[in-house]
Amino acid sequence: ISHQIIQQHGGEIEASSEGVGKDCVFTIRLPLHPMISMKTNESMRRDGVPSGQPLLVSA
Repeated sequence: ISHQIIQQHGGEIEASSEGVGKDCVFTIRLPLHPMISMKTNESMRRDGVPSGQPLLVSA
């Protein structure tokens, strides 16, 4: 389900693990919204608009 939703939004998902019983890492890449991409500049980055930097979400 996740794979289909991410693909529909033009993104990619990857999963990796070191083996059974080990942690796994899911990497999701989604494109920025076109309006945000066009407006990205230094002042917006200082104000917290994502600039393509990795975001770690831990559960």
